[in-house]
Amino acid sequence: MSEWKECTIGDLGKIVTGKTPRTAISENYGGKVPFLSPSDNMELKYVDETNKI
Repeated sequence: MSEWKECTIGDLGKIVTGKTPRTAISENYGGKVPFLSPSDNMELKYVDETNKI
């Protein structure tokens, strides 16, 4: 697929909140997929970094 489609996060799948992975387990953070939390700026179109490293 060569083109990006604009959609909402809800279009991508089910949104589940309430459980934050333990920061004591290093594998939970710092990978290729950023961990977004309510303290992050959700108005950004692209996220390069988050409050949880």
